[in-house]
Amino acid sequence: MHLKRLYIKGFRSIRELNLEFTPGKNVIIGRNNAGKSNIVHALNIVLGETAPAWERLENITEADFYSFRSSDGDGNVSEKIEDTIVIWCELERSASEDLDWAEIEKCFGYNFYGQRQYKAAGIATRVRIAELKTDYPQIFAIDEDQTTEKVWVDSKLTNQNTFRQQLADKFCFAYAFRANRTDQGISKTLRFLYRENERADWVLAFRASVRTELLQSAILPSFRDPALQLRIAPWTWFGKLMRHLLKESGEDKDLKDALEKVRIAGNQVFDKITGKLENDALSVSFPDAKLSFQFNQDTRGDLYKDCVIYVDDGFKSLLTEKGAGIQSATIFGLFCYYTQNINTTGSALLCIEEPELYLHPHARRVISDRLDDFLDGARNQVIVTTHGVEFLRTAKDTFLSKSTKTRVRPRKHSTPGSF
Repeated sequence: MHLKRLYIKGFRSIRELNLEFTPGKNVIIGRNNAGKSNIVHALNIVLGETAPAWERLENITEADFYSFRSSDGDGNVSEKIEDTIVIWCELERSASEDLDWAEIEKCFGYNFYGQRQYKAAGIATRVRIAELKTDYPQIFAIDEDQTTEKVWVDSKLTNQNTFRQQLADKFCFAYAFRANRTDQGISKTLRFLYRENERADWVLAFRASVRTELLQSAILPSFRDPALQLRIAPWTWFGKLMRHLLKESGEDKDLKDALEKVRIAGNQVFDKITGKLENDALSVSFPDAKLSFQFNQDTRGDLYKDCVIYVDDGFKSLLTEKGAGIQSATIFGLFCYYTQNINTTGSALLCIEEPELYLHPHARRVISDRLDDFLDGARNQVIVTTHGVEFLRTAKDTFLSKSTKTRVRPRKHSTPGSF
């Protein structure tokens, strides 16, 4: 599985942009302020590891809507702001690639646009999208809550509307995002589409509950934030990695026993102050309340969620306190381990903005080689925005035009190697 196409309209400095990608390593080169960061941010909105309730996140603000100056012909210039942002991410899988059903069947179900007859299987009402610029509105023309023309898909169903029945013979997938700016605020919608091949029309799902299960992504902006990119949650790749390592080691019980000993020792250390606080501050208003000081969180939850990363480069401290170079190398290494040892069925997308930042030339060459290794033939995909020549090796390159900020201009020649 790989990202085949990215279409953006009305987002930040991008009035309209259509990018096509190929399997393997893709390099985007552009001048400063040409819009490379906005491409990465758009990818992160749709394919990034956001929470399942991503609609409530403030990933789109008023400042994200494209603004421009307009003249009325009489010399009067005014600033206008677009009311809509659209982002389209299209994925394609090869004929020999199977889907990661173990992960897909953990997903919550969804409704697709179609008709269900009594005791009959749902029939999809296909959507034709010949040209995104003109056909995009029809993706959002039907409200899921207002229509009865919908069919439920779920892994627990016994009829043909299971995830396997719906997706097994599909090789083209897409996620359509739209944000509207209104007087009531910003509304956001993300929908899931799929079809058998490029000649077929699309099946339209009203929600995108299946997303990173098709293409696991790690998107690293130029300003790294390990607390964000290494979030430990059930739906993130890092959370899955930590949970797998703990389960694989079989040391879960030993760790809990050790942490329980720490808790008991902590109670003895703070016994005097907890007793005094309970008697003097809590007993009158809250007679049943008990206070405790602990060196670790309660062990009844998942242990992997309490793990933090330290790095000793002469001075031992949290990874979040280290420089961007060490942070980038660590995050990249962890994601490579995850794709090589845990996410072995599905494909992965690694998108890095300016990987050369804070690295000396030799380190840049090493990271470039590691990116080539990460590709694992053509199973995984890399997208790099860069100013560094080290990352042009074995990659076709794409140049982003600064003058228009709306199109891509391929080079007349390619660097050695191929995808």
